[in-house]
Formats: sequence, structure tokens, C-alpha cells
Amino acid sequence: MEKISIKERIYYLKALKKWIISNREAIYDALYQDLNKSKVESEMTEISAVIKEIITYIKKIKSWDKIKRVRGSLELINTKFYTQPLAYGKVLIISPWNYPFNLSLIPFIDAFGAGNTVYLKPSEFSHHTSQLLTKMAKEVFPEDLLSVHLGDKNTVNELLEKNIDFIFFTGNNYVGKIIYQAAANKMIPCVLELGGKSPTIVDPSANLEVAAKRIVFGKLMNGGQTCVAPDYIYVHKDVKLTLVKLIRERYHEIYGKNPLENDALPKIISDRHLERIKNYHLPIEYNETRQMNLLIKESNWDAPEMQEEIFAPILPILEYENLEKVVDEINQHDIPLALYIFSQNKHNINYLLSAIKSGTAAINDTVIQIANNNFGFGGLGKSGIGKYHGKTGFDTFTSKRNIAKTGRIFDIPLKYKFATNEAKKLKLIKALLKSK
Repeated sequence: MEKISIKERIYYLKALKKWIISNREAIYDALYQDLNKSKVESEMTEISAVIKEIITYIKKIKSWDKIKRVRGSLELINTKFYTQPLAYGKVLIISPWNYPFNLSLIPFIDAFGAGNTVYLKPSEFSHHTSQLLTKMAKEVFPEDLLSVHLGDKNTVNELLEKNIDFIFFTGNNYVGKIIYQAAANKMIPCVLELGGKSPTIVDPSANLEVAAKRIVFGKLMNGGQTCVAPDYIYVHKDVKLTLVKLIRERYHEIYGKNPLENDALPKIISDRHLERIKNYHLPIEYNETRQMNLLIKESNWDAPEMQEEIFAPILPILEYENLEKVVDEINQHDIPLALYIFSQNKHNINYLLSAIKSGTAAINDTVIQIANNNFGFGGLGKSGIGKYHGKTGFDTFTSKRNIAKTGRIFDIPLKYKFATNEAKKLKLIKALLKSK
């Protein structure tokens, strides 16, 4: 496939930005119908991030896409070395329902900005946003650059049969394994953006007022249906009651005395997902529109809600006395996508960062680590493979070709003396290659 020119990429990215700005109300409406998101939450978590990514790529593509000189060594003095970013070709992006606009378009921007063409398969659960993405693609892009494919897993299987060069998947671990196997069968690279049970650790030195409001923000965003949401809390026994009280207060401060009557409280995406949550057999409160109240629950690792990523406004509380035990228990489970630490104790912060692996981390805040597109975002282990966003995304969707260019005349005669065992020449070679 001939690489899409930088001029063409910038032209269509500008057109995409213009379309988003012109269709903002339609985007708000689609996200409201799918997930009951308010305009403010849609702007904060979906639209603004996409526009920022477009602006970054428009500004940076020319410099990112250049062939760059790489330093050689003395024995290769007559040769110049370069790296050249090459687009993979046709990329399949399979996006999820929880942030259907953001998590469809940011990987698309990264892939297309790097010079690839894209098949986009959005989720069937976020029906209204998926329909809008189809409309967007038809109005902005030629079909050979971007085509949107609606449907269920059968559509995914059909797309996997096509001649594709790269797969980008965001979703759960179970489907991620299937996608990983499909990529292996085709012997093509893939990125898996998964999830997991992201812990929040609150030690006695933490500012509890700050911790409470930031935990509520991260947990209740999108009704708890966020891959980097605080999944559960480890809190020191001396501050547990105070923290729980403050979390409840901040929750009602944000969503009102009766949150289920707040039109801006996000909803569980579908009846199927609600049934999964009900299988925890917890005293959850929800209404006919599937809006769900925050449930704070004392828990342990044997409880049903601790066996999988919750993806709902359920907040298990685990009490601790000893940080080493916390580390040991977390490390007995899969590596999380995010780690949150609320503490003013530098020793504790450094200890937890060094002792617990995670895809991302934040100190004295939640979810903020995904807001900076100068960071690459991604998981580790079962929480994901590969990263994207900004320059990291450009690098992910390009293969770096190494190029060596040797001068036409000058050469080192000793280079061609490899067919000998002569001691003097061996000594010179070892000295030249610094392999003594």
C-alpha cells in the first residue's frame, strides 16, 4: 500500500475536527441516549480528548514522520544510518461501548495520522454513537481510508478474515485473548487495551477530603464503567470510617440528595450488563433507566465483586493495618491497569510504586493519568499489551525501518579479510570492533 501523504492526512484530520465541532449537539445526544451522559461529562471525557488528539497530530505529523539520522560507530565511519517510520497498512480497530466516541476516534487518529487506512468496528451496545460514527465516516472520509462496520461478533469475525496488517482492540480480557490468537494466526502485531481491578490505597497521612472527592469523581464517571476507575479501596483502619463518611458526602454533594432522580447520573449500558451486576447479589439500587446508586461495601478477596472488574458504581472497602500485606495481596492477582495512592508519606508512595506493577499510576488523584496525551496509555500483563495516545500512538502504528547508506568510494580493506585465521588481522579486527 502506498503511504498516505502527510498533506492528505492533515487535510482529513482538519475535516474531522470541523465535523466534530459542527455536530457537537448530535454527539451529546448520542452519548446521552447510549449512556445517559450529561453534556459536561461528554465534553470532558469524550469530545475534548478527541479534538486535542487531532490538534496534536496536525501540528506534529511532519516532524514525527521524518526520516531521522541515527549515530553510528567509528568502524562504520563511511556509513550513515537512518530510521524511517512506515505505516503498517490496513488497521482493524475494535472499540468498546463505555467511551464509544473517545475510544473509537483516538486510536483512529493515531492509526490514520501514522499513515494507515482503517476498518472501524464500534460496539453494538452503544448503538446511537456507533450510528453517528458511521455518518461521520461517510461525510468526512473516502471509504478506502476509513470504513465503519456495524454488527456483533460475526462482523468482527468477517473483518478478521480480511487482509489486515494490524489489530487494535479495546475491551475485556476474555475477548482480548481471542483477538490475540487471531493476530497470532495472521502473524501481525496487535494492541490490546483491557482492564482489571485497579486498587486505590489510602494511608493515614492522606488528605481524606481530597481523597474522597477524587475517588468519587473517578469511580462515578460514566457510572463506574471506566477501565481505569478505582475498582476497590484499601484504607488504613484508623481512617476508614472517616473516609467512607466523606465519600458518601461528596457523592451526594455532586449528584444530589436523591441521585437516581438526577438526570445527569450515567446509566448502565444495557439490561445484559445490569444482569451481570445483579449476579453479585448485593443490595444495589437502580431505576427503570438503569441508573444505579453508589454502593459502598465492606469486602474481602472471597466476595463475588472481587472476582472480576466491577464496571459499576460499587465500591468495595478493604481495611488494612500493614502495607506489606496490602502489597502481597494485590500482587497475588493480575497486574492492574491503574494504581492509585493517596498519601503524603514519600516513603509509602515510593514503596508502593516500586512493589506493585501496574499499567498506569496516579498519586493523590484518580484517572488524571489518561488526560495527558504526551503520555502513552496502556496496560501491563493481563491489563493490556501496547500503548497509544500522541507520539506513542504514532510509534505504535508505524514500523521503524533501519536504513544504512554507505559511501561509494572509501572503504576499509580490513573489512574484507574475514576469510582468514591470521593472528595479526584478528588482533586488528578485535581492536577496531572493540571486542577485546
